[in-house]
Amino acid sequence: MDKLGPMCRTADDCGLVLSVIAGYDSRDHDSLPHGLAEFAYSASSDPQFRIGKVTNARPRLPAGFEIAVGDALAVIESTEATISDAEFPDGPYEQAAELTILMEAAASFHELIHSGRCAELDDPLARINGYASLEFSANDYLQLD
Repeated sequence: MDKLGPMCRTADDCGLVLSVIAGYDSRDHDSLPHGLAEFAYSASSDPQFRIGKVTNARPRLPAGFEIAVGDALAVIESTEATISDAEFPDGPYEQAAELTILMEAAASFHELIHSGRCAELDDPLARINGYASLEFSANDYLQLD
């Protein structure tokens, strides 16, 4: 839930996207080395890439971000992809996502939290977040809209 990445409608679309983004990246410590990172894929039909540019995700964008996005979209459009504006529907999504992530963390790091080793973490917020996450109940989770 807390990872961003491409979204696809079909397995063919997933294969095509992976074939474009796969490969070694020296700036990514999780990147596979040359020879292991490559992925080739041939779709069963002629691909038609449609990309949604989310227009209402953030009220303020960091300086230069809009220019960088515009430059990237221009490159993408040169490949004959169709780019359309898209909006997230109104809703308390950030609050629901935050609660979901906090509860997931409490479950995933149960042993770390209950052993008291959270206090040994470097990040001051991480030292307390696990304990705070324990205060949410299953009912809180089930009531997410």
